[in-house]
Amino acid sequence: MISMSSIKSAGGTSKYMSGQAAAEYYSGQQVPSQWLGQGAEHQGLAGREVAESDLTKQLEGKVIEFNKISGQWEEIQLGVQRGGGLQHRAGWDLTFSAPKSVSLEAEVFGNADVRAAHERAVSRAMGFLEDQAAQARIAGNFVQTKSLCYATFAHATSRAGDPQTHTHAIIANVTYSDGKAYSLSNEKLLDYRTTADVVYKNELAHALEKSGYAVEWDKSGNFEIAGYSREDLAIFSKRSEEIKGALARRGMDKVTASHAARQIAALDTRQDKDQPESADTHRDRWQAEAAAVGINQTLRGTSQKPTVEALQQSARAAVLSAVNHLTEREQAFRERDLWKESARFSQGGTNTDRLEEAMLALIHEGSLIVRSDGKYTTSDAVESEKTMGERLAAGHGAHEAVMSHREFDHALRLFEERKGFALSGEQRATARMILTGEDRYQGVQGLAGTGKTTLLELVREAAESRGW
Repeated sequence: MISMSSIKSAGGTSKYMSGQAAAEYYSGQQVPSQWLGQGAEHQGLAGREVAESDLTKQLEGKVIEFNKISGQWEEIQLGVQRGGGLQHRAGWDLTFSAPKSVSLEAEVFGNADVRAAHERAVSRAMGFLEDQAAQARIAGNFVQTKSLCYATFAHATSRAGDPQTHTHAIIANVTYSDGKAYSLSNEKLLDYRTTADVVYKNELAHALEKSGYAVEWDKSGNFEIAGYSREDLAIFSKRSEEIKGALARRGMDKVTASHAARQIAALDTRQDKDQPESADTHRDRWQAEAAAVGINQTLRGTSQKPTVEALQQSARAAVLSAVNHLTEREQAFRERDLWKESARFSQGGTNTDRLEEAMLALIHEGSLIVRSDGKYTTSDAVESEKTMGERLAAGHGAHEAVMSHREFDHALRLFEERKGFALSGEQRATARMILTGEDRYQGVQGLAGTGKTTLLELVREAAESRGW
């Protein structure tokens, strides 16, 4: 899963991450760190190991920009002057935490390909965020930039000393449009976090299945590698139990608690990370702990590389399932939700590239339509809207009124007395139009929360009182 938090201190975050990076990771190697993203490319950082000084500068808003007049790359300072001082938000920490069974395979039993699958899934999810959610406010308008500058740090342990495969993506508050640096508007990052989380899980599950692992999904859209019981995973989930206990003391359940509530509980139970980040350092202890309770490395089958045709078919089925799900209640839906549901229905059956290809193919065929407001709909929904309009017109004056105005006033008074509150003027007028009018069909349109369900409850009860 992905947790997201704002960075409060540029220097503090840089020092902590650099200190952790200096720790031993695997067989004498330091914690892997790397600059990534189009914003890092602009500044010549991409692919480089993350130095504390570079990270501090980026988080402080001291970035590189090309001056078209001088023809030189120059360091500039992002931020705004307020109250006699410079204000600049440092950035955000997105932490990608693998399922516990993945941590057991990667850290306890030392399967490097499982760790690599996690890192690739992180890369794909961050690429998705960069493509979909990177934006800046330029001349009063939001402009999509497709540019992020972020540093990744690969960690192997939890604060409680358990194996925990996770990666920090430290996103600096900078993005680029037409070569010029701007502060990053984070609204879409927040909005797309849960979608990126589903993309990460789908990519990870897809890679694991290709490596011969079987995965098992739950109703919440989470998965574990098959072969590990819930009790097995709990042995190495002390940190999770700490957070669960903190939520329980607040009367909340970890499964249903909001992201914000889980973040607060995590911070309240957070302890300094004083153990080395090295998986090698802990592995003997972890394996002894696993052996003591009978936890064994899961068996995997033969590695299988799915055919291109199989991936395409799986992607198309996932996108169509997503569209059907989204149009059960709404005629139009957001691109974010299409991605989220497509990745959720995929469940590792295909990857992000194939899902995008399937979406584009459906658009090309005309069955999936991008509206002028940016939302998606379907050809069936458009036809339904068209048919609805035709029916409304054809049914004009072609119906017997359900009740008279006097009978409606009586039904309204009884309904409001039973409910204990009065309907709004619009609700009353709409219900009266439906019940006393002579049109066969009535079209009712209103935003969410404006009381359509309540007024239709009145319509149903009043109609039934007249024998309908």
